[in-house]
Amino acid sequence: MAEPILEPIQGMTAIPVSTDAILPEDLDQLYSIVGEYSGQTYSFLHSLDAQLNVRTDWFDSNQQPISYTTFLEQERAAYWASYGNFDQELVAELALKQANDYMPVMLWLSDETANKQSVITTLNSLTSQPYQFTQGQVAPTLYSALRKADLQALQWEPSIDRIYPSRSFDPQPEPLESNAIQSPLIHSALQTEYIPAFWQDENYGGGQKLAVIEPGKVRPLYVDVVASQASCTNYPFDPHATAVANVMASSGVLLGVASSAKIISSCISGDGQLEEALHWADIQGADVTNISLALEGSSQLGGPDRVVDYFIRSRHRLAVVASGNEGGFVATPAKAWNALSVGGFEDMNTIKWSGDEMLDVYSTDMTDHFVSAWQNPSNQAGAWEKPEVTAVGLLEMYGYGANNTEIKSWVGTSVAAPQVVGLVGLLLNVDPTLVSWPEAMKAIIMASSVHNIVGPLSITPNAGDLRDGAGAIVGTLARDIASSRSLSNWTSCTFSCWGVIELTDEQFPVGASIGGKIWAAAGERVRVVVAWPARATAYYHFGMETNLNLSILSPSNQLVTSSNRVNSSVEMVDFIAPVSGSYSINVVNAASPETEHRIGLAALVYNQSLLLEIDNNLFIPIAQAN
Repeated sequence: MAEPILEPIQGMTAIPVSTDAILPEDLDQLYSIVGEYSGQTYSFLHSLDAQLNVRTDWFDSNQQPISYTTFLEQERAAYWASYGNFDQELVAELALKQANDYMPVMLWLSDETANKQSVITTLNSLTSQPYQFTQGQVAPTLYSALRKADLQALQWEPSIDRIYPSRSFDPQPEPLESNAIQSPLIHSALQTEYIPAFWQDENYGGGQKLAVIEPGKVRPLYVDVVASQASCTNYPFDPHATAVANVMASSGVLLGVASSAKIISSCISGDGQLEEALHWADIQGADVTNISLALEGSSQLGGPDRVVDYFIRSRHRLAVVASGNEGGFVATPAKAWNALSVGGFEDMNTIKWSGDEMLDVYSTDMTDHFVSAWQNPSNQAGAWEKPEVTAVGLLEMYGYGANNTEIKSWVGTSVAAPQVVGLVGLLLNVDPTLVSWPEAMKAIIMASSVHNIVGPLSITPNAGDLRDGAGAIVGTLARDIASSRSLSNWTSCTFSCWGVIELTDEQFPVGASIGGKIWAAAGERVRVVVAWPARATAYYHFGMETNLNLSILSPSNQLVTSSNRVNSSVEMVDFIAPVSGSYSINVVNAASPETEHRIGLAALVYNQSLLLEIDNNLFIPIAQAN
């Protein structure tokens, strides 16, 4: 998809605003975008209503008002006219194949409630031969390998929304010889991320089940593996899977993030098995799932992204995904709207985080180059931000190679991702109700990730590609937020807190606002994040159907700041409180076809001068008493 054109158009009249309001730069400007598939010019305008809620209005090429859904419908119709139900990457791959060549594919059904066996019968009536299809266990999907000629016979079949190519994943973390790169022990990484604060509270993640989806089995030497998927029996113990699990939950001398947590080991090779692996881990009771696998190089959403989004929304469980190591576009399935995608940074083991930088490492022989993927997926309005957070991507942890060595250096974003999964396990012991609120967990971790590696201090509208997302994780601040569940519709917090809101479309129609209040002293830093789940419908590839805007009002009811990103499932603000008092958090329904809303909110308030007083070099690992 081409880069969007986001140029302000002068001359539009916005709704009048309070003269005392502090207007963010993107308010009262009309932005123009050109539809990738329709070629039509659309525009949208962020402005304030009488209550200082940020609204978003859409216009066609004649500057006549249209609904946001109309924009999505027109783009989808234009795509279908050109490609039918073929994914663009499938089109490219089929161009290289002969009529009788077979192509492994995933078929996404148009009707998620359809009887899959009936659809299979219909499809086989259209092809030259009957095919065996595997039915997806999470999403409305079918998997098979079809001849090119038969795929072409299905291209305009309306019962299929999209046909994706099915591929094998690449594992993301890479083992290196222990002396190949100077790597800090995992203890240094966890100190930088303020994880030991949980251990001092005797919280080691006990009682939580952390799932690992990998190419092979986890070696149960320093981790407690309570379940292994049957498909794993054909694999030996896998170094890559073992390292990821140990970062999460090692109970050896080198402690993992949540050393008392249980590990669920699930296996996968092709993306068709991702759905099975997610389903299996879920029925084993997994509280959160780590995916350290990737399909790199594409700017487009893929089938696995859609599966992950459908899983998170329907099962109400969080999936954490490594962003990729090739330094270009964030990989699939880390592009999934609902996933918490994790980049990697290098920990310099310094006081107050000085010198830390995004992962960009060569092996000593210069043959391998590892760069945390950071380029955002293609997006009609240019505001979709991936990854959301970062964690240390170069460290030494238990693993083993061909010579069965016990400690290895590991580099890659997927040794970063399991640190976030371990943090989730710790937070679930702070408040177990978070397990069924992936939206709130995502908001908490983003709001607390104040360790800025590069660029702006947080995710801001129209800031471009932010390599570190909201920043690197800070465990003690995440714990502070998770410790207080009190932020809900129009209730107040006197300190960092989180909350959830469940409403019907009648309670929260387009144009309405919900929110809460947070108290902050003058000079304190405040971060607020609101997150909600994307739907994997027919509009999935064309934009985020529900568009929420976030604004903050001062104690005197003046606008302080706002976040108004189009095509995003997260809004975030970061500001210094100008005065002491209670600040209003307003979440506005700018566009939505939803009949029910699930919204997670998190607010962080802290005194920056009191953070980071610990010298990382003085950290002594805390031995766990099992």
